[in-house]
Amino acid sequence: MTTNTDWIDVALAGTGVSGERAGELARGAVPSGAAEAGLAPALVAGWQMAAGADPQAVVVADGSVELFDLGMRLRAAATGQCQPRLAHRVAVGDWPTVAVRVEGKGSAAVVTVERPGQAVLHGPLGSVLTSLVPDDTGPECLVVASRSQLRRLVGLAIEEAEGGPHDTAAARLGWWGQRAEHPGSAAVVVVADDCRQRWVTGADPEAESNADTWAAWLGTAASRPTASLLATAGILRTGAMLATLGRRSRPDGEAERGGDEGREGDDARSWDAFVRSPNARWRAWDSPKAAAIGLRSRSDAADFFARVLLDDPTWAVRARFEGRVVAATVDSMSGVTVRLVAHQSACRHRPGSKIVLRRSAGAALTADLGTAAVGSDGRLVLDVETARNARSHLSVGERVEVVSPPVSLGSLVKGRTNLASRYAIPAWTRDRGATAPDIRREVPLDVLVAAADD
Repeated sequence: MTTNTDWIDVALAGTGVSGERAGELARGAVPSGAAEAGLAPALVAGWQMAAGADPQAVVVADGSVELFDLGMRLRAAATGQCQPRLAHRVAVGDWPTVAVRVEGKGSAAVVTVERPGQAVLHGPLGSVLTSLVPDDTGPECLVVASRSQLRRLVGLAIEEAEGGPHDTAAARLGWWGQRAEHPGSAAVVVVADDCRQRWVTGADPEAESNADTWAAWLGTAASRPTASLLATAGILRTGAMLATLGRRSRPDGEAERGGDEGREGDDARSWDAFVRSPNARWRAWDSPKAAAIGLRSRSDAADFFARVLLDDPTWAVRARFEGRVVAATVDSMSGVTVRLVAHQSACRHRPGSKIVLRRSAGAALTADLGTAAVGSDGRLVLDVETARNARSHLSVGERVEVVSPPVSLGSLVKGRTNLASRYAIPAWTRDRGATAPDIRREVPLDVLVAAADD
């Protein structure tokens, strides 16, 4: 695909790349190495990963994710094809899809609803709302072009008369809006966001917020925008799914008791609750209990999805440049203590935190990060404490990746259940004169953005 590459000069400004070299990259010249090419290592790594390089062979030095993404984007511009940010798909579930698009504002708004193989419905929201509640009451996956489209749909649903003939259909739009605030949800596909998570194009980065850009690059453009949305959602569901998003089972095929049920299970449980009481206070302000559980649920989903992405080999290389994954080599071992020499200086893991040593071959090891310091040679040195004698599992010179421990969906669900049960104790939410503990916790950006939108 041909595209306007004027954005490349702007993107390369300040990176030390000459105009001549930038032109070579845009025409498809392969970076042979950072030193001889005069390119930032992160940019070269991004190009190499887009080209399908072995993650273990990619040299990771200091840099930024912005330069890594730029390397991928330059290769997309050179090849005229989308380049994968992820080696796997992260779109979970196989719920039937329904594409919805709204045009116009206020009373003049016109809504289009399309399901694969069915007649397209087009008209004011009131005339098509009933189509959002088909005879089969099973869950469906809503496909929209952007979050602004979703917000407009939910806003129109709120304007519908409470208790009117379309209240249940309007409530379903409200439920979709709520599930869209949970990253990785099986219930909603926001085409612009989900495509940007999985691929990069060679177009101006700002153009990727438009679903039409993705339709052009993925070859899903159609005469009807809703048909294009359905086709793009279908491509998002292709490929091998990231294993840690799926349902875990015992060898006999039965689900693990009390274990992880897979990302889709959280949406299914929410759907079951919606079916039991579809019109329950969805327009009203949340009670303190509902607000607390809702915020916890959104935060849990964001934490889980962010950690799962680190299990994708392509994304893990990108994460090294922001320190969420630390590539290192085993330098020495003494009992349960292992000294690692990092290949990078970026590290977001704090001393005292739980970590996992991920190996290229063999089982991963759970450990505690003891100290992290820069040695006299300028390299980052990590001392970790393993649960067992390290010599029986690791060898000096072995390469490992330091990542945070996996997040268990089952544990997150139990945590929310425990939180809900505390609200049944009247005294628990009252001020009894005790000083609140000074506890700090990172709040995922997705949660903050959703709160700002509200």
